[in-house]
Amino acid sequence: MNSNEGTSTEELHPQVPAPTVPLLPSATALHRLPRLSRDLGRELWIKRDDLTAVGVGGNKIRKLEYLLGEADAAQADVLVTIGAVQSNHCRAVAAVASMTGRDCHLVLTGVEPQQATGNLLLDNYLGASAEFHPDADWAQTFAAAEAACERLRGQGRRPLLIPVGGSTPTGALGYANAYREFGHQCADLGLSPAAIVHANGSGGTQAGLIAGRALLGGDVKIVGVGVSLDAELMSQVSDGLADAVLRDLGSQVSQRQPATVLGDYRGKEYGVPTAAGQEASDMMLKREGILLDPVYTAKAFAAIVANDAALPEGPVVFWHTGGAPAVFAGE
Repeated sequence: MNSNEGTSTEELHPQVPAPTVPLLPSATALHRLPRLSRDLGRELWIKRDDLTAVGVGGNKIRKLEYLLGEADAAQADVLVTIGAVQSNHCRAVAAVASMTGRDCHLVLTGVEPQQATGNLLLDNYLGASAEFHPDADWAQTFAAAEAACERLRGQGRRPLLIPVGGSTPTGALGYANAYREFGHQCADLGLSPAAIVHANGSGGTQAGLIAGRALLGGDVKIVGVGVSLDAELMSQVSDGLADAVLRDLGSQVSQRQPATVLGDYRGKEYGVPTAAGQEASDMMLKREGILLDPVYTAKAFAAIVANDAALPEGPVVFWHTGGAPAVFAGE
């Protein structure tokens, strides 16, 4: 990663603020994938945000390092959030609620299963309460979460509603900070990556990385692989969040890279595994011993296996955003 020549980026741009409530004891590993590099004919590295230490890890922990600051400021005693039944985000919120002495209430799209598995099983172990809305779209689910907050206030509680994926300008700061961490690691390793590839579900991870690149410099291309909604829509969402982060930090929006979100790897719909994702997952596990999940990371890595035309020549870093519990969810 090359910073702006001649002038320190910290002179040009405000620093990304440190996490409000630190949760990660150390940087997550960045290491080469030697067997896959050989098999796929390009230099591949992996950033291990599946190992973010809290609640079985994943990218949401970085966002919650900042979102918990909002909870503290609001003196919230219960965290309310929304997601699918196997939401990694909901599991992460339940984990940090537990470890900070708060309650957690989840508003979930989908049918309540007869037996809890995967992330939902962990939600239960972590003490979260949940309500299920089988036929609701995301707007209706958000409205249900707002109604849940009103009920809680009527009981004398102080809820904080965290949107899907923690993908707000505050949450996206987690990945602006992650980009700073990544830049230090690349400098130490002598690595100049051409691209970062990661799963884009709700836009916050990509927005934060784009904002971090604008603030701190570098010429790496940040490529999101759409796994939830239409890729064009998620490009707009990611761009909008990146702009909001930069404005909040007093930087010029014009300095940022536009969001690139690939739309060919999602499959029929969000949450449904694909053959290409399964192949990518098998390759990662059998060649490198690293587990991918079928909803997010397997589909994102499939873009690398396919050598998607959006990937430039040069080293590629796969940013592993977690999701292991979904592997054990069953049908």
